[in-house]
Amino acid sequence: MEAPRDPEFTLVYKGFDPTEAGMLARLLEAEGIECRQLGSQHPAALGVGEFALEQRLEVADHDAARARELLAAAGAEPQQ
Repeated sequence: MEAPRDPEFTLVYKGFDPTEAGMLARLLEAEGIECRQLGSQHPAALGVGEFALEQRLEVADHDAARARELLAAAGAEPQQ
């Protein structure tokens, strides 16, 4: 019997503001969508440096369409 596979993840948002990315990730999670935030979350990047690194939000493929709708409704520009 095969072990269940982890879902494939899809990029739904990218930007350079870590605060905005974090808020959008919490929004998706509040709606029951598992979200991975990738980018600068390292203490060495605090300050100006953290705005130089791209932030990305990824969700499971089966949640991507709903996540994009939520991001657009929140005023963010989702990735297609």
